[in-house]
Amino acid sequence: KLLACSTRAVVKTFMISTTLLRQCPSFRPGVAYVLHNALYLQPCARNVAATSLLASRGPGFALPADCGFERLDPNSEPTAAELAAVVDEVYAASTASAGAMGENDAGITFAGDGEPLLALETLVETVELLRVRRNGLPMRIVTSGLVGPEIAERLMGSGAVALGDEDARRETRIASVSVALNADSPNLYQRLVGPPNGAAGFGQVCGFISALAEGGVAVECTCVEHPDVDVAATRRLALALGARDLRVRPYFAAS
Repeated sequence: KLLACSTRAVVKTFMISTTLLRQCPSFRPGVAYVLHNALYLQPCARNVAATSLLASRGPGFALPADCGFERLDPNSEPTAAELAAVVDEVYAASTASAGAMGENDAGITFAGDGEPLLALETLVETVELLRVRRNGLPMRIVTSGLVGPEIAERLMGSGAVALGDEDARRETRIASVSVALNADSPNLYQRLVGPPNGAAGFGQVCGFISALAEGGVAVECTCVEHPDVDVAATRRLALALGARDLRVRPYFAAS
C-alpha cells in the first residue's frame, strides 16, 4: 500500500539588514546603508544643487533611524574597490543565511546625500568589478540629473548601464536610472532645487532625461509632492521626455 505524501518547498527569504552590513570588514559609516531590503552605496559626498535629494523631501523628512545612514565624509569618499568589497561581503553573508539570492533581491542602489554621478569613474569601476564577480545583480542610480551632457554620454558609453531590456536581464549592469524632476517649470524648479546655473538647471535636467531615454536607458523620474508642485503636469513632462514612469514621493513639512 502506497502512502500518499506531500512535500512543501522551503522558501528562504533573502534579507539584508543594517546589523549584517555593520559586521562586514569593509564597512565604514557613510559608505553604505540599507533601505527596504536593498543595499545603498554612497560613492560621493558632493552635491550640485543647493537642495540635496534628501533635503527636497521637506524639513520634516528623515531616513529611518535603523537604516544605518550617515553622511559621507567629503574628504574620504570611497574607492570602487571599497564599494565592491562591501557588496561582496554583504551578499556572501546574506546568501549564506538565506541559501540563495532569489527574486526578492532588491539589489544595489547608488544614492545618498551627495550626487553619485559626480563620482562617475568610481561608480563605473564598481559596476565593472561586480560584473566579473556576480551575475545578474540588479543595480540602479538615483540622481538629480544636474550634470552636463558629457556625463550622460560617458555613462552610456561606459558599458556599465544597460541599453535595452535584453542587457538588463542578462548581465550585472545599471538596469535603470531614477532622475529627480521636482517641478514642471524653470522658475519653480530653481526655487525648490537651487541649481548653480539658476533657471537653466531645469533645461539641464530635462536634457539629461531625454538623452538617456533616447540612448535606450530605462529612466524613471521622481517628484516630491510639494504643495506648490503640479504633479499631473510634471508627470506629463516626464513621459514626454521619454521616462517610463513618474514616482511621486511624499513631502514632509516641518513638524
